[in-house]
Amino acid sequence: MADLREIADLVAKHLPPSAERVRLRPLDERAREWAEAVAVGHFAQVSDEGECDAVMGAYLARLPDVALRPGGRAIFLLSDETRPFDELAAALIKAGFVRILIEPVLGGAFILARGEPRSDALNRNALVAGLGAELSVIRAGDALPRYLHLLVRQAPPTRGWDPADSTPVTWEAMTVRDAASSESILMGFSSLVKAVAFMKSAALAGALPDVNKLPRFQGETVAGWGMPVLLNPAFETLREATRFQFGSPPLRVDPRWEERLHE
Repeated sequence: MADLREIADLVAKHLPPSAERVRLRPLDERAREWAEAVAVGHFAQVSDEGECDAVMGAYLARLPDVALRPGGRAIFLLSDETRPFDELAAALIKAGFVRILIEPVLGGAFILARGEPRSDALNRNALVAGLGAELSVIRAGDALPRYLHLLVRQAPPTRGWDPADSTPVTWEAMTVRDAASSESILMGFSSLVKAVAFMKSAALAGALPDVNKLPRFQGETVAGWGMPVLLNPAFETLREATRFQFGSPPLRVDPRWEERLHE
């Protein structure tokens, strides 16, 4: 059986993007234990009141009347479910969910059932575009997410498979300059999805052309570098801000610090 840490890491991968800490609401006592484990190690918090970003349950029963925001997610980890996947999907659709995902996880110990509340595409795009609308700088002493993806330029961009190749590989993490303080600030993202979304917009605009990696680092490792972090900025918001400027000197980082994903 999977341990609590494995369950928490799995759930964290399925949480929706949020400009703030993801508000996760448990639907039963077993799910509450999981949610509290997620909150300890990831950019999330257990929320029992008001609108939430995600709901989580151990049983796919009738959903209570929960204020789940557009673009949020209902996540179920089912250990004793015998219904076929199509019946599980039908139950989520009947409850008003779309973008359904049903799959075995954690070595078959659970079935993951996930869905999002039905909303039109315009509302969804507006929600995504609003992420990072306010630029948030995390300074020394403030809490960082457990993991951060950085925008990295690797040189050389690729390395051959020749074992005799001794060409050193260097990593440089992209920063922006804070015009108010003249300091360099790292750009960090609490999920790979957010980092990719930023880089898609940056690529279309021809900005940061040399970024070729989005590695993940532990938040405590990044905190130890003593640099402020611009957390989850939206590219358009950052480009239009007069306070921050691209072209700031990058930060040299050691590739050995990367926290590799273990899927």
